[in-house]
Amino acid sequence: MQANSKSVEEMYKMSERALTLDEVFVKVGAAARWEARAKAEGKAEGKAEGKAEGKAEGKAEGKAEIARNALSKGLSPEMIRDITGLDIETIKAMNN
Repeated sequence: MQANSKSVEEMYKMSERALTLDEVFVKVGAAARWEARAKAEGKAEGKAEGKAEGKAEGKAEGKAEIARNALSKGLSPEMIRDITGLDIETIKAMNN
């Protein structure tokens, strides 16, 4: 992975003296490692968020399926609410 040219220019400007070519390569390498680490952390965070969202969606779908099955068996919306935690309006809307 390579740091972009802007980061090299910024490092050069921040230096009190002209950097040697070796110093530039060391600094660019550090910047590239930092950038790679930041990307990996962001990817891991995004993956965790996606997994949590998927679990929440799956749980909601499961409750809805249970509610529809319970309605088809003649259970009252109140009893289904007590079992699933869904609100009465949502359960009644499934019955229509």
